[in-house]
Amino acid sequence: MFRSLRNQLIFTHILTLLIMTPLWGGLLIYVLESQYLLPRLSKELAGEALLFAQMAAGDAALWDNPQHAQAMVAQVSPDVTARVMLIDTRGQLLASSDPQDWDRIGAAIDIPGLPEALDGQPVNKTNYSQRLHGDVVDIFIPVRDAQAQILGVVRMSHRYDT
Repeated sequence: MFRSLRNQLIFTHILTLLIMTPLWGGLLIYVLESQYLLPRLSKELAGEALLFAQMAAGDAALWDNPQHAQAMVAQVSPDVTARVMLIDTRGQLLASSDPQDWDRIGAAIDIPGLPEALDGQPVNKTNYSQRLHGDVVDIFIPVRDAQAQILGVVRMSHRYDT
């Protein structure tokens, strides 16, 4: 079968293509995801979170009344594909658009990035969530009143699959 140089040359080129094509395909998918899709998703999610934070800043009663907070989240959530959470200054969940979180309302939640957001810094992270069983893009936007006091944090998260 491989007696001639021509057959050996054809075989080595075909074998190289069969090995390299899936490797290049995987590398291309990784580069597209990490350099284009994830930054674009984060930017879009940050814009939505900023708009929601501006709406929440104008309603001071929102941060004292979990029912009012849940009503506002329920009003906005059909227009947003991401999970929306409102977290008060003590780190307690006030409202969420995800029914799986409703049993945690009023409880303190521990999420990477939340302490920085409660200190007043916007946070953009990609983490693995055991609760959602996948990678999640998280955006935390601190909400401030007219005197620049932090009222709480808006968290928007979107699960992405590779």
